[in-house]
Amino acid sequence: MSCRQMKLRIVQSQLRMQKFSEKTYGPDVYAIKGKTTRKKPRALANDYIEIPRALIKAHQGIVLVSDVMFIDEVPFLVTMSLNIWFITIRCITNREADTLLEAFDATFLKYNKAGFIIKMVCADREFEPL
Repeated sequence: MSCRQMKLRIVQSQLRMQKFSEKTYGPDVYAIKGKTTRKKPRALANDYIEIPRALIKAHQGIVLVSDVMFIDEVPFLVTMSLNIWFITIRCITNREADTLLEAFDATFLKYNKAGFIIKMVCADREFEPL
């Protein structure tokens, strides 16, 4: 057997091992990552649905519970209605009374636009100035 034939057999053997490996483990992930480009993500769309009138009539007196929560030191006003279990989260810049009032107004506006009436708000002493 000549040297050339020996090299040919080695190459053929390596090709068979590579094909077997691809069948067993799939294509090389790092090779694929290097050759593919990022696809443009789909734009987010606000899909609003109409709230059934029966639901609005059944839950006219909404009771909201609210608090300020922090995620990575960023304050958020979190409200949840006890009647329909709807949660709103609004990023706020600080915990001052006027900022909280602005966030509450935006939350109340959402409920009022949907046709709900807010009967009571449960909150801690932080919201007393409101």
